[in-house]
Amino acid sequence: MNQFCFKKCFTLIEAVIAMTLVAILSGAGLIGVIHFFSQSLFVLPAEANLSVMLHDGAQAIVEGGPLAGGLRSARSLSIMDDNRIAFTDKDGRDVEFEIKYSKLKVSIDGGGFKKVPYYVDEEVIFSGEEGVVFSYFDQNENPVSDPDKVKRIKVALEARQKGRGPVKINTAISVKTFSP
Repeated sequence: MNQFCFKKCFTLIEAVIAMTLVAILSGAGLIGVIHFFSQSLFVLPAEANLSVMLHDGAQAIVEGGPLAGGLRSARSLSIMDDNRIAFTDKDGRDVEFEIKYSKLKVSIDGGGFKKVPYYVDEEVIFSGEEGVVFSYFDQNENPVSDPDKVKRIKVALEARQKGRGPVKINTAISVKTFSP
């Protein structure tokens, strides 16, 4: 009876060898999967990541975010500089965007400045087109410095990383009227 059982069952050594082979094959498969995903379209190249960061920054300026509105919802302008803009949004929050020390930052209701977008690497450098991020125009497309005459605001951002050329984005927001 014992001989019949040994012929139908695996020995402990055979089971350990089988599990070892499965583990080796699984490890090789895992390395292949990791290599596939690292070379695939699921991992964006650095230029595409930089472009996404730049787009998210421009989106925050124009549309705003969860804590405050952007230029599209602005009621009045209070600061109009080449690299800095401050306004009151539709909900009465004071919002300020600036590029300082090559970083795009936002302050809401006088709080501390936070980088925009929040996930930007320290190696990413933001600037404006020829050093100018915000340009202000009247209804005839003439540059203006009076907040009451602004009808269009151009936002021109550039971002770069070490060893890579700049990625640029230009957008503009038309302003119907600013009212206090």
